[in-house]
Amino acid sequence: MAVIVVDEKLGIERKKVLETALKILEKLISADGCSFMFRDEENDEIEIVAASEQSEEVAKRKIGIRIKVGERVAGRTVSEKKPFLIVGDISQNKDFAHLKKYEEISSGLSAPAVKDGKVVGVLNAKKLTSREILSQQDLEIAQNIAAVIAELL
Repeated sequence: MAVIVVDEKLGIERKKVLETALKILEKLISADGCSFMFRDEENDEIEIVAASEQSEEVAKRKIGIRIKVGERVAGRTVSEKKPFLIVGDISQNKDFAHLKKYEEISSGLSAPAVKDGKVVGVLNAKKLTSREILSQQDLEIAQNIAAVIAELL
């Protein structure tokens, strides 16, 4: 069972929303991990504020990781305002072959959380084994959950 860690500075209501959303996403698509990143428009970055991982230690390490908008898969999700589904080794994907791998992920997805026409965050999920991969249907589920998160936050 995965452990969910949410940045304490978000407050109890946002924490509840993100914990529930990550639990639902993880269960529905059988993900090995999920995260939500808030957009910091002032610094043109996104930051992991909630993470679901197999251990609390790993989840805690993810909180606070920041990337520039436009960089990596999640950053491109913000800059292009569109979801991405990556299946297989990311180094074999023409759009992301230049990226350094941080984990051995068999498939992953990033879905923008959009409110009033603006991307306010990104919902991510991953599978670590190639036995099962994330599908287009999984991406659609993530997009729906990201839309709910955007409305509730």
